[in-house]
Order: sequence, then structure tokens, then C-alpha cells
Amino acid sequence: MKSQKGFTLIELMVTIAVLAVVLSIAVPSFSSILSNNRIETGAQELYGALQLARSEAVKRKGQVRICKSNGQLDGCASGADWSSGWLMVTESGEVLKVWQVQSYEVTGPSAGVVFSANGMAGTEETLDISGPSCANDQKRTITVRKVGSAALKKGTCG
Repeated sequence: MKSQKGFTLIELMVTIAVLAVVLSIAVPSFSSILSNNRIETGAQELYGALQLARSEAVKRKGQVRICKSNGQLDGCASGADWSSGWLMVTESGEVLKVWQVQSYEVTGPSAGVVFSANGMAGTEETLDISGPSCANDQKRTITVRKVGSAALKKGTCG
């Protein structure tokens, strides 16, 4: 009689049960990691946009503004909810760059952040980035100082 090779039905069922237990533990943790990475990526993108706007202001020897997008390419919109994206605009109204927001919430100053020709900001401003269901430490805050430098830090929701 030949010996048969392979798994029995019971061995297969036990393997699937163990796999289901391991996945039920790992998946919630993994989704939290993905959410944190999305928020961190969004914060880094906005931080980079602010640095780019400051350098463009110095390079062009004129004001450059980062502001809320109105969904069009014709200029800034007012309001603190920047979740639809933001623009980089010169003082003459030329749109230099457009950013679209993916899956996170952004709040910023209604008038935007303005950098003058010497790289300084008009006022100190704060921008917050968080997930739709912000939990624990899933919030990032960018503070733009009057001297034009920006600082990005991790914060807690609430």
C-alpha cells in the first residue's frame, strides 16, 4: 500500500483557526499604524509647502501666500477648514502650486500664511492635521513663527 502525502481535513481546519486568531490580533494594530502614517505624511507635505513658500518669497522678492484652496485654480478661499487642499499664490495672484488633501483633516488660518520678501511671516500661525476619527496621538501641529521658521510637533487629540 502506498503512503499518502498531504494534510488531513483536521490539520487544515486547525491551521485556519490559528491564522484567524493571529489576524484578528494584528489587523487593528496595523490599521492604526496606517492611519498614523497618513497623518504624518500629510503633516510633512504641509510643512514642506510652508518651507517652499518661504523660499519662493525670498527668491521672487515679494509676498507668497499658502492658503485654503477653493477647489478651483483661481485663488484662495477663506475659512479655517483646509481639508479640500491648499495653494501657493504670489501677491499678483499667480498660482504656483496646488496640493490636494487625501484622507486627513487640516485646519489653518482663514487668511492663510503670508511670507514676505525677507522670508518672515506676517503673524504667528498654527495649522493642525489629524485623521477623521482622531484618536490618541494622531494629531500634528505646525507652528509658523513671525521670523518665518516652522516647527512640526506630534500632539494628542481632544
